[in-house]
Amino acid sequence: MRIIKYNLLTVEEKREYHRLKHKEYRDRNRERYRQLVRKSQIKYYLKKGIDLKKERAKRILNNNIMYKKITRKNCIFCENENAEGHHKNYNEPLNVIWMCKHCHEKFHQITK
Repeated sequence: MRIIKYNLLTVEEKREYHRLKHKEYRDRNRERYRQLVRKSQIKYYLKKGIDLKKERAKRILNNNIMYKKITRKNCIFCENENAEGHHKNYNEPLNVIWMCKHCHEKFHQITK
């Protein structure tokens, strides 16, 4: 990397400089960076009172949908195409019941 006079850079050049420095740091310390990000995510979930198993199950399901390993199905009650997955058991993240938002809300009201 060439030596630059930081004070002579424009705002856009400074932004680009810091973006590249940050990318270099992430590339050099990839595993450490992943641990820091994961630790901050866990801290955020605990602070917000979010269940870690539930978040993990949602993330695994969404990744499988995104990478086309699983396809969304229609709602089992009304055949609506905009279905979301309902987990019976968060330890089985790919075992879901497909329901639209409306039916999903009704389902939770009935099962409470």
